Amino acid sequence: MQKYGRHIRVCVVEDNHFLRHAFDQMVINGVGYELVGSCDSGEAAIETIPTILPDVVLMDIDMGLISGIEAVRFLKEKCPQVQFIMCTVHDEEEKIFQALSAGASGYLLKSTTPDAILIAIQELYMGVLP
Repeated sequence: MQKYGRHIRVCVVEDNHFLRHAFDQMVINGVGYELVGSCDSGEAAIETIPTILPDVVLMDIDMGLISGIEAVRFLKEKCPQVQFIMCTVHDEEEKIFQALSAGASGYLLKSTTPDAILIAIQELYMGVLP
């Protein structure tokens, strides 16, 4: 799970409090992962991610004023080394295409099991796209 002798640093961006808390706990309880940030909006992500520089961000697509797609577009320009996995409720091809075009490396459905999400984070971190 570790690369260069350290944990995979993860930030969660999700506007639904219950889902964000569940994702946070999944990362905290995962062996080899460290939760370094948890944001409730695209605006908070844009402020927080450049200062904490996580390895991987789980990013909600649909949020309030700034969508996950817009946040990724902005953040990939400022922090090109940060990898993004988009999380969505439905398999929405157009939004997923927009997210990948903005700089996301992959996407997961929010219904994906916690183990599968952690494996996807690990694979992305190690250079194998989820």
